[in-house]
Amino acid sequence: MLWIQKLVNIFYLAVHGPTPFWTDKLCLPYENMARQLALLNAPWIMKKAGKVLVLDHTLYLVDIADSRECLARIQNSTWMSRFWTVREGASAKNLIIQFQSRRIELRSLVEDLDGRDNRIV
Repeated sequence: MLWIQKLVNIFYLAVHGPTPFWTDKLCLPYENMARQLALLNAPWIMKKAGKVLVLDHTLYLVDIADSRECLARIQNSTWMSRFWTVREGASAKNLIIQFQSRRIELRSLVEDLDGRDNRIV
């Protein structure tokens, strides 16, 4: 958990202590009814969050070379295979994907790919 705190602190340049964060892995109840209710509220939580960091082992364990590989990895990730996590990501104002050596803001990735596509045409 300490490494997640370090990642969050970097986003906000926390110098006066740890930045608070919420993680679905630890904060979602296991009991089915409570879990379903929490999942229904998750998009609201993501929408209110300043930044949403995706930590998926199929992503943060790999080093990426370029934007196209990055997008391909995201599309085939475990994170993209679960509807509720994709819905959370769609609700986020600022979605950031953690890879092994860097983190990429999804909006920047899409803009980069759009720019490349425009230059090709």
